[in-house]
Amino acid sequence: MWEPFVQWMKDENVEEWEVFDNDHWIEQAYRESREAYGMFCHVFERFTMQHTKQYLYDAGQAHKVAISPVSNGKDLLENPQLIHHDFWKSLNHEPVGGEVVCPGPPYVFGNLKWRLGDTVPVFGQHTAEILGECGYSSDEIEALAKEGVVHVAKS
Repeated sequence: MWEPFVQWMKDENVEEWEVFDNDHWIEQAYRESREAYGMFCHVFERFTMQHTKQYLYDAGQAHKVAISPVSNGKDLLENPQLIHHDFWKSLNHEPVGGEVVCPGPPYVFGNLKWRLGDTVPVFGQHTAEILGECGYSSDEIEALAKEGVVHVAKS
C-alpha cells in the first residue's frame, strides 16, 4: 500500500519525495513517531496545497492510493459521480417560494420506487406545537415569542 504512494510522489516530482522511499515507513512504530508525522506533513501538505481536491483525488486514484476529499456542500453538488447517477432532486418548497435541491435515494434497488418526502419545516413552524406539548399555554407561548425568546412562524 505504501509503494503506490511513493510512486505517485515520484511521478509528480514532489520536492523531497525521496524521504518516503525508505523501508522504515513500513514500520507502524515509525509512522506513529513525531519525526515521521512531521516529515510527512512537511512534504505532503506542501504538495497538496498546490492542487485542488479533485486533482488530488483523481491522481491518487490513478496511482491506487486510498485518498478521498473532505467535501463541502458545493463540492457535493458538483460531484460528477453524483450528477451522473442523478442523485440530486428538486423539490418545490412553497414556504421559501421556490425549488430547493435535496439528496435523492441513497441506493437503488431495481424497480423499487423512491420519492422525496415532505419539505423540511421552516424556522419556527412547530415551535408553538412543541411548547404546547411541553405544557405551555397559548398565552405563555405568545409572550415568549413577543419577548424574542422563541420564534413562532406565522401560519
